[in-house]
Amino acid sequence: MAERTWYTKQIQRLEACTFREAELIEHIMRTHLLHSTLDWLRPEQFVAVVREASETLRDFREAGDLPEAWRHFLSGEDCVL
Repeated sequence: MAERTWYTKQIQRLEACTFREAELIEHIMRTHLLHSTLDWLRPEQFVAVVREASETLRDFREAGDLPEAWRHFLSGEDCVL
């Protein structure tokens, strides 16, 4: 990813997270929750899915069970999500 998008800016604003975390949250939204693009979401839906994706990331972290690709991505390593 690496390019700040409107989505990552909004995710950072809503979740007060790092850019790298916002990128991962956007990935979780697109790939794991919606299996789709984000451009069709109404604003309130976008906020709800941001919260759900952020909670998903938080749950994995708290369980100490981050998927390997997510762990590498968050550490700044080049990897494929």
